[in-house]
Amino acid sequence: MSKLRLRPLLGGMVVLPCLVASLLALQWARDRHGSSEEAQSLERMAQLAVVIGDLLHETQKERGSSSVYLSSKGSRFNEQLKVQRLATDQVRIRFVEILEAERTHWPAHVVATLELANSSLRDIESRRRQVSTLEITPTDAIAFYTELNERLLESIGSLVANTADVSLRGTATAYLYFLHAKEKTGLERAQLANAFGTDAFAPGQLAVVAGLIASQQAYLNVFARMAPPALLRAYESRMNVPAVTEVKRMEQVALARTSGFAEPLGHVVCAPLRCLISHLRHGPQGSVDDASGHDVDTEDKEQGQRGGRE
Repeated sequence: MSKLRLRPLLGGMVVLPCLVASLLALQWARDRHGSSEEAQSLERMAQLAVVIGDLLHETQKERGSSSVYLSSKGSRFNEQLKVQRLATDQVRIRFVEILEAERTHWPAHVVATLELANSSLRDIESRRRQVSTLEITPTDAIAFYTELNERLLESIGSLVANTADVSLRGTATAYLYFLHAKEKTGLERAQLANAFGTDAFAPGQLAVVAGLIASQQAYLNVFARMAPPALLRAYESRMNVPAVTEVKRMEQVALARTSGFAEPLGHVVCAPLRCLISHLRHGPQGSVDDASGHDVDTEDKEQGQRGGRE
């Protein structure tokens, strides 16, 4: 049985925040009001924030895929990683286009933060070559993508700080905190993918994962206090499914051991994941990111087929 059968479930942990971030950004954009100039400014801000959120989502997935590829010494996720890099580049191009087209509308300190993020994005090609040739460790690869994502989050933070409308600042801040929680979830996924790939936690890695889970909850607590009630209810309804409970249970199982993940956990992954993805993609509020759902569903089937051969 493949040790990486757990990865689809971890993928579901990232799809959940993706849905809420999209809903929150949509409400943020809908709530803009006031003068035409103010409305245009808020629209530009919402558009850029959503694109950065999309880019963050793709770099998180690339980080996780890179971790699996490196942990398996290149024997797994070769094709998936190539596809993911293309998806990241598509959103990266959108980010650069908006940055170049709109830079004159932003204060100097906002542009400076955006340029820092763009500078980190330019370094991604050299890191990819190191990943492809196995010239970088999983730890160093995770660290690079994590620093890149911090730059993206800082750029959203600068947009939030530049929000003059007091009534929207709370919603914008909730969006930012949710993306921080999403980043911690993605980082947890990358760490666990590495641990499951080697069938053991490296020294200190268990404490890192435990800290990431605690950080997720801290950010979500702030999000819950600041998010508009309607959005918070939508989020809570999507979290109230058996598959989410199973995610939390399996986190605790992983935290209770330092090795031997494959056999005890692999049998119970697929069914709760499919339930979760189906609920999110076809729930009353509409579908989530189809690419994310497709990646996870396809991977689940492929790994199930491999599991029958192994």
